[in-house]
Amino acid sequence: MEKPKTVKEAVIQLKIEMSPEDKEYFKKYSQRDLVPEFHDNFGRTIRNLFGLWGDDRTLLEDCYRVHKEKYPEDFRHVEEFYGMDPISEGLPYADEASSVIMKELWKDLNNGS
Repeated sequence: MEKPKTVKEAVIQLKIEMSPEDKEYFKKYSQRDLVPEFHDNFGRTIRNLFGLWGDDRTLLEDCYRVHKEKYPEDFRHVEEFYGMDPISEGLPYADEASSVIMKELWKDLNNGS
């Protein structure tokens, strides 16, 4: 499997890999509860599967863009935590990136888009 370069590609790959039962289980949570519920298990799988801790920052950069555009309320936390742009500074961003991917996957599964 080729590593995705965009959040959209990551969502497509996850949908292919997930069983129908896993999709239904994931969908039943509210978007607000996704990160607390899935960060340690599914989030870790996403971080490892897509190499979010690696040197290729292409997907991280797209996660950052999506995060800033679609989730500005959550993005403020990133700005406050880092005190700077973590992507341009080469700082770790994998945890936040996996959260963005989970949120976009949830939206896709619940809206069918």
